[in-house]
Amino acid sequence: MGDPGSIRGPLAWPRPSGQHDLAGGIRMHPTHPLLPAVFKMRLSPPVLASLAFLSLASASEAQTIFVDADLTTGSGDGTSWANAFQGENGLHSALNSGLLFTDIYVAGGRYRTHTGSARGVSFDLVGEVKLFGGFAGGETDPDQRPPFGSNPSILTGDLLDNDVIGAPTTLADNAYHVVRAAGQGTVAELDGFTIQGGNANGFTSFRNDGGGIFVEDAAQLTVRNCRLEQLHARRFGGGVHGLSGTLHLLDTHFEGCTAGDRGGAVSATFGPELRLERCVIKDCRASGGGGLAMVETEDTLVTDTVFVDNHATGASSGGGLYLAGAVRVHITGCTIAENESTFPNISAVGIHVAGPWTTVRNSILWGNEGAGGGSTSAYQITNGVDVEYCIVEGGFVGTGCSGADPLFVDLPNRDLRLTASSPAIDAGHPDAIASHHVRADVEHRRREVDDPSTPNAAPGFAPHPDLGAYERSSTIGSVVCWTNASAFGRPAILDATGSVRVVDQDLTLTARLLPINAFGFFLASRASSFVRNPGISFGNLCLGGAIGRFLGPGQIMNSGPMGVIQLDVPLGAIPTPAGLVATTAGESWFFQAWFRESATGAPASNFTDAVRIRFE
Repeated sequence: MGDPGSIRGPLAWPRPSGQHDLAGGIRMHPTHPLLPAVFKMRLSPPVLASLAFLSLASASEAQTIFVDADLTTGSGDGTSWANAFQGENGLHSALNSGLLFTDIYVAGGRYRTHTGSARGVSFDLVGEVKLFGGFAGGETDPDQRPPFGSNPSILTGDLLDNDVIGAPTTLADNAYHVVRAAGQGTVAELDGFTIQGGNANGFTSFRNDGGGIFVEDAAQLTVRNCRLEQLHARRFGGGVHGLSGTLHLLDTHFEGCTAGDRGGAVSATFGPELRLERCVIKDCRASGGGGLAMVETEDTLVTDTVFVDNHATGASSGGGLYLAGAVRVHITGCTIAENESTFPNISAVGIHVAGPWTTVRNSILWGNEGAGGGSTSAYQITNGVDVEYCIVEGGFVGTGCSGADPLFVDLPNRDLRLTASSPAIDAGHPDAIASHHVRADVEHRRREVDDPSTPNAAPGFAPHPDLGAYERSSTIGSVVCWTNASAFGRPAILDATGSVRVVDQDLTLTARLLPINAFGFFLASRASSFVRNPGISFGNLCLGGAIGRFLGPGQIMNSGPMGVIQLDVPLGAIPTPAGLVATTAGESWFFQAWFRESATGAPASNFTDAVRIRFE
């Protein structure tokens, strides 16, 4: 995700796809050496029912078809990797297959919207379809893909293969949109792609918005683990434009996107619901809202996202964000830094707000400059906005706000992580993190990692989150999935510490915020999933595939008065339903903790969130 020293963002596949087979569930093989330990536990019938649920297999909800641009053998009918749809038109063949509830696995390679010169052709997402890119070929699950960016699946509108970065005239013959999602029945997902070369410079309706992705007609689109770069629109949304429907942008990097009017990277107008989580928006440009523009919209969430080096070139301002008539915009845990306005006498360069009920929490606004080079508080955000527990350069009136230097690791080289002495550490309010979202920063590292030497600035129980998009932490792995509050009053969480190198044999799992004196144990699987409230559980199962339980001597634990259980993981003996296996370099494993719960007075169960470890 960029060169060393550049803005850091998500580098792995941090989110579960939700389409994984639970066959085998949490069931153990009859000859598993740890099986006798199960019978030493005294489990009530409701708890047994909860565990039994995890042994059930879920029916496949989608048919999987395969695409490989570089394949030259096989039948080309898309039924397997060996017979994948082939060539640059292979993805169009998959999208036009007519199948409902389709998962499309796309191998690394280059896919043009049209192999001729038809600018109006795009990759159209219609119906219930999920596209997963970045496969090497041969995988059976998205979690098995190599690290993001190592085998890119590139969707491009560069029809003549002649684009030159920094030479806008070479975009003149490009497709108007690279991807288009349309239709009230469309519920689509795009995961693991690089999108480039779209040029929405038309003058007819809707050909001047959304050079990368265009969403209309009440479609619902989730974009995850993608990179959008060098995209342009004459009017709105160089990278993405949402006209209606629902648009969720997660773990995605935008760079070098431009728009003639609003929203260099992202724009939404007249109604779409927008969620922007754990994204990086860098070096994008527009007349207003160089990074993001919201016009006449409602209910927008922007969280754990970086806006840096974006530019507003017109009188609308908002080098980072431009919010005009946008109602109920919630900005939490973001770093908005070094954005600029090149138009004279313009303020509110970081965030320009012209609408009611915008809130900003747990964020850092720093170094956003006007045309004259000033970076006072007036250049950071519109005066009068509801701002709490933030660092704002020059100071700002709001509970828990400060004007102290956030002490980034290396601001000139745009490393916006926090140094050990940063005043942003533990300065956030924990209630600002919505319980139904992954409690992770822009790198998918654990939020709310307590620094015992730093006083918490906000009220409430520790741990408290850091300000900005980066949490200072020594944990390893990526936090995935989310769960519900335990009897402790907050969602239970799982941390991993140690080393990702198999040779080090050093991995410790710690489950925190469990009910006191509750017993529990840890789970492991090579696949993720998302099962809401399985059986009588209050929580969510984040693991899929063949799930193993750590039930050996000393591995079934009581949380004690601190509500904590901890396991030193034997990497040479990971439990699976088929027996114990050793971890190997290159594998990814998912870990989660199960624990007994009795918040309602009746025995039940709950889960922590989950952590993914890619071993080296």
